[in-house]
Amino acid sequence: MDVIAFGTVFLEVVFGEVPALPGPGEEIYTDQFAFSCGGGAVTVATAASQLGVHAGMSALLGDDLGSRVVEQHCRRAGVDLTPSRYVSGPVTGVSVAVNFGGDRAFISHLPPHPAADRRDLRRWVEVLRAYRPRWCYVHARTGVAPFIAEAHSLGVQVAVDVALGDIAEHADGLHCDTRKSGVHHEPAEVLMAGCVRVGACDHPEAIRAVRAADEHLRAVEHVVVAIPPRGQLHAGEV
Repeated sequence: MDVIAFGTVFLEVVFGEVPALPGPGEEIYTDQFAFSCGGGAVTVATAASQLGVHAGMSALLGDDLGSRVVEQHCRRAGVDLTPSRYVSGPVTGVSVAVNFGGDRAFISHLPPHPAADRRDLRRWVEVLRAYRPRWCYVHARTGVAPFIAEAHSLGVQVAVDVALGDIAEHADGLHCDTRKSGVHHEPAEVLMAGCVRVGACDHPEAIRAVRAADEHLRAVEHVVVAIPPRGQLHAGEV
């Protein structure tokens, strides 16, 4: 297997572009609407499969509607679910996505379930050992550093996804010893200075922010910052 994406999957209710979010008691309409499935793991695995590589996903799936939607999507997309774990009951998250101002906002729900089951890092390491992918994808969270170190010891390249909320909420999960893992993120205040402002600032400031991030993240081979609606900037190219 070339790529395995680890994470949580969501059933998504997606509303198309609206001028602004509704105020208290207000109702607005949009002509665009769809049901979908999402989460970083399914998105990355799907994109990898579309590029022609053997892509798999390791997620927690149950007997709920969201899990069925994810299974159907992955069959169509050619994503291998063999590394995933199945349990009884509802486990898939539900997200309402609203598009406005060139970006999206989400309201999400996760059914009650032990957090350790959703992010069972010990099992994820077992998956890496069993499948030995060339690459894996994981979302930055507290406790992810030993997983990254183990991946590198197995010769597996790691793509770490850092969302804006992760920087404030999981700062310890974003700090990895370069000597042990090959990946390094500076403490939260450095990332805040280098990355968090990007989503809300003008393009010239975004470029400076990406350069600042690159300055502090030299141990990371590639730093990519998303700047809706402009797309993405690669730190090494600005």
